[in-house]
Amino acid sequence: MTTKVKPMPRLRNASKGALIAAALLALGGCVSLLDATSSPPSKIYTLDAAQASSDRGADLAFLVGRFSTPGALALDRIAVRSDGNEIAYLSDARWSDELGAMVQTLVTNSILNASAASAGPAGSPFTPSHRIAGIIESFTLNRDETDGETDRVDITFTAQLVDARNGRLVSQRRFSASMPVSGSGNRAVVAAFDTALQPLLAEMASWAVATAERPAA
Repeated sequence: MTTKVKPMPRLRNASKGALIAAALLALGGCVSLLDATSSPPSKIYTLDAAQASSDRGADLAFLVGRFSTPGALALDRIAVRSDGNEIAYLSDARWSDELGAMVQTLVTNSILNASAASAGPAGSPFTPSHRIAGIIESFTLNRDETDGETDRVDITFTAQLVDARNGRLVSQRRFSASMPVSGSGNRAVVAAFDTALQPLLAEMASWAVATAERPAA
């Protein structure tokens, strides 16, 4: 029997209603669910950083922070959501790290791949020109149980670019994508997450470098 965990009434570190309730009651077929306290799943999945390349931003250095997550997503579990207001997780799969830390790594590697800038977490051996912080609003597998629509993954996060020299907020931008799941099972779900996230990471890396290169107003 599926165990369900009721979502947090309000999400920590949220901004301007960027809140997610979350996740699926049941997926059927080969996908099964469990609560967050069950024993760790055996299969671990990761996602890929953006691979676009550019020689821009050689004089920039980004300190990338761990992305904040609502309580329901602050795990290494893959969250699922239905048209109800309850949350569950895939029982036999998890991310390679807690979601906020995994996205932090993906953003860092995407900037390194997509530019000539330096990028890394706190403690990196460079003096940062800018800091990047983010809030993950949605990173869920979704299913509408009422009309039999195809399962899909939804990803939404907000990123902030801050001048590390004076603490000034340079820019803030929201990134969002949705992708249908093609096929069944966990591999199809993870593939949909990867396909949805890749262009967002490339877009975010390009935005960060282009925005940081602009002269201060």
